[in-house]
Amino acid sequence: MTTFKIISFIAIVSLILEVQALTSTNKLKDKLTSKYLDLKYKTSTKIDEMKEKTVENVDEMKENTADNIDKLKKKSSEKINDLKDLTSEKVEDLKDKTSTQFNKVKKNSVEMKKFGWANTDKQQIDELNRVLKKYSITTNLRVWHFLSQVAKESELGKYTIELGSKEYCSKYEFDTKIGKELGNTESGDGYKFKGAGYIQMTGRYNYQKFADFIYDQKVMNGFEYVSAVYPWECAGILI
Repeated sequence: MTTFKIISFIAIVSLILEVQALTSTNKLKDKLTSKYLDLKYKTSTKIDEMKEKTVENVDEMKENTADNIDKLKKKSSEKINDLKDLTSEKVEDLKDKTSTQFNKVKKNSVEMKKFGWANTDKQQIDELNRVLKKYSITTNLRVWHFLSQVAKESELGKYTIELGSKEYCSKYEFDTKIGKELGNTESGDGYKFKGAGYIQMTGRYNYQKFADFIYDQKVMNGFEYVSAVYPWECAGILI
């Protein structure tokens, strides 16, 4: 009987301990759950606050950026307008100076006859002066350098086409050293692109360069076209 009581007592104590342990575990679970929920709430609140601050900062940055862009645009516009005014003034001043300077050096038929030039009709002299002005050949030194060059190449304006047959111009063919230096690439280029104009412009390379510059690809038709249409012009660009 006594042994039974002892065993029963032990069983009851064990049961009580198990119940207490289970109760403690549940309390711990509840406590952990409570802490987790509290932490989750605080974290969520912090995240919301951070989002709100970030949005505010972004909006503020947008406003500042927009203000800075507007200020920069205004300053740039003012600078551009100032530069335009200054450039316009300088261009006008340069035009006046160039015009005044050119009037001192422009040529007439009498001067060109004294120089020994072969063709001194009005059309030729007007074209000469147009080219001198266009290419800023407006000082005495530059004018006489220009005239000396064209006089030598054309024998004082007697020739606007290089004298020489196809046989003579074979030295300019694409497979010769001179022809390669002149940029000739096809058979017949030597004769087709022989000297033309008062400067005796020669070679496919120079013809193409001139054609591109004046936006006239008819120049590539050859020496006859250049000598008839641009006798002075090709000299202006090459000298």
